[in-house]
Amino acid sequence: MNVIPGEPVGKSAELKAGSGTYEDGDSIYSALVGFKEVRSSYVNVVPIKSVYIPREGDQVIGIVTDIDQSLWVVDVRAPAPSVLHSNDTPWKVDFGDTGSFLTIGDAVLARIKSYDDIGRIQLTMSDRNSRKISSGYVIEIMTTKVAKVIGKEGAMVNAIKKFTGCRIFIGQNGRVWIDGESDGVSKAIMAINKVEKEDVNVEDVEKLLG
Repeated sequence: MNVIPGEPVGKSAELKAGSGTYEDGDSIYSALVGFKEVRSSYVNVVPIKSVYIPREGDQVIGIVTDIDQSLWVVDVRAPAPSVLHSNDTPWKVDFGDTGSFLTIGDAVLARIKSYDDIGRIQLTMSDRNSRKISSGYVIEIMTTKVAKVIGKEGAMVNAIKKFTGCRIFIGQNGRVWIDGESDGVSKAIMAINKVEKEDVNVEDVEKLLG
């Protein structure tokens, strides 16, 4: 649901004011132009600049938000949740046993299988690059900055990997997985944030980390 600043997004008796909102009296209002979402009793407004528009074949990092008998609901920072069916995973999942493989809050590397005209998103993990994320950290950057953080032919992210010793995967939806020693992870996060927010090149990042 698209909302604009000052538009009501919920009642304070029913929900809590989350990111991108403010409370006034018994109502909660949007502070941003963006998309309304409700998660864990909080109502949030996601800025349009941070919303990911799926494309078939994109590799993304998703967060499991709900579980059903044969599927998981996954947040990929898109305007609507995505669905991962058990038959689109590398596991043999018995009906009703989905929670034994992925639970709420788990992160996954997945691929956009389909995105139709009415906004339904299906994911797949049926390729060698997809998996459950069991270690490391996931951070978020603006989706419009993904290409900049990756760099031309991967030059920027490869420099960060080299100087921090970390494994890094950047999803097209603006989520970044970083795994390594704590000092390297801290440096990688610092470098990624700098590249996202400032006008820097590969040489600048190498000097920063070197």
